[in-house]
Amino acid sequence: MLLAAKPLDIVVVCLGINDFNYTGVAGSVQGINEIMRTLHNANYIYAGNSPVFRTKPRVLLVSPAHLHPEFDVYRTDSKSCGHTLDSQKLAPLYKQVADNYGAWYLDAA
Repeated sequence: MLLAAKPLDIVVVCLGINDFNYTGVAGSVQGINEIMRTLHNANYIYAGNSPVFRTKPRVLLVSPAHLHPEFDVYRTDSKSCGHTLDSQKLAPLYKQVADNYGAWYLDAA
C-alpha cells in the first residue's frame, strides 16, 4: 500500500492504544520504533525505479490519546483494562522516537 502511492510527500503515523491488548509500554514503543526505522530507510529497503521519498523522509508521528481515568471501571472486559497509567507514558516516549528519526511529533493527548 505504501509503495503504490510513491513518491510520498509525507507519512502520518497515528496509532491507538490497542497495542496494550497484546503488549505493554515497552512493546508499543518497540513497535513504533520499528515502523519509524522502516520509513526512515524506505528508499533503501524498497529500492526500485522511483524513490519512496523524493528527498529525506518526512514523517509526522502522532502519539495516542490517554485512556480515560475511569476506563478500568467501566471496561473490565477490555484487554486494555489495567493500562490506564501506561497510556500516559507513551507521549514522551513517542516524542523521543520521533526526535531520534528527525520526524515531526504531535501529542494527541
